[in-house]
Amino acid sequence: MSTFLESLRDILSAGESIAMATIANHSGSTPRGDGAQMVIRPDGSILGTIGGGLVEAHCIEAGRDLLQRPPGSAMFCAFALDNTTAAEAAMVCGGHLTVIIEHAGACHDNVNGCHTGEQTGCSAGHGKGLADILLHACDRVADGLSASFGVEYVWDSPSGQDGANALDKADIPGRATTRQTFRPMRAAVHTTGEDSDGQRLSGASTGLALSESGCRLDVMLVPPPRLVIFGAGHVAVPTAHFGHAVGFSVTVIDDRPDFATPERFPDAHLRIPPSFAEAFDGLHVTPDTYLVIMTRGHLHDGEILEQALKTPARYIGMIGSRRKRDALYAKLQEQGLDDATLARCYCPIGLDIQAQTPEEIGISIMAELVMHRASA
Repeated sequence: MSTFLESLRDILSAGESIAMATIANHSGSTPRGDGAQMVIRPDGSILGTIGGGLVEAHCIEAGRDLLQRPPGSAMFCAFALDNTTAAEAAMVCGGHLTVIIEHAGACHDNVNGCHTGEQTGCSAGHGKGLADILLHACDRVADGLSASFGVEYVWDSPSGQDGANALDKADIPGRATTRQTFRPMRAAVHTTGEDSDGQRLSGASTGLALSESGCRLDVMLVPPPRLVIFGAGHVAVPTAHFGHAVGFSVTVIDDRPDFATPERFPDAHLRIPPSFAEAFDGLHVTPDTYLVIMTRGHLHDGEILEQALKTPARYIGMIGSRRKRDALYAKLQEQGLDDATLARCYCPIGLDIQAQTPEEIGISIMAELVMHRASA
């Protein structure tokens, strides 16, 4: 589970009231896209980000205001920034952005059946249901499953739809053009996971639907992509750390118990097989899996690479020089692997930033993984 969702689950489990800000709609150049979320706490501190700058500052102010109102109170905030207003708002991006902020209240057990995934009617008086939905979604993601939920809102006054129509205007100043209070009309959570082949189920995505009476926000939460590092040497330590920091679920595999330890890899799941020949035993590799090979020797790298190329992993990378790569590839070609199959492996691994230290190499590797993740 991502650091954001882990922290969100801790906050909700502790019974703290929060305001949840979600980017519901965007167009043009904006710092973050649909589905980006930020938690506003009563003291004004935040968890996550919707892009920073003046837009985020306005949303934090709105969230703190909502926390003084009954749970279920919400705000529809529309921003439109051209190049001039973006600069005035201290942002490097221009575009249209819609943020939905809701006072989620605090969690309590089985509000209106929200934990069961049933359709529920959550009025303003039962706004705490969103907190239970979020906690349930976090639990599913922690189990490696996808979760989606939808919230329907009604405008608090007839002028609310006027704010919705403001989305299409290009001359809105760089501030919340509407802070119209409205309440949830209905809230429901729909759970989805992975099928037996490990493919993520579709059918729900983050989006906003407007109507005369209000709007509906649909949000999809998915498990973070998995990063599997083969080898627990000196370069693996910063690579695992950076991987966790940028949102991967990290697993480190090594046959040496003295290397694959919680002290060296506090943010990673550890697997210690009898040998690297058994490294893939029980390892579930999906198209959301990234494999990084950095064992202690060429022989083990070859063992891992041969097995990795048989998987549907999104990314396979191997540390080492071009000479090492060419020698290893030649051996694998003798065993029947063709050029197209070997081309799946990125070696030398990482973006070429002239990295030398383990930490620099870790940054180089993570930059390449983030680039591939963004293009997925």
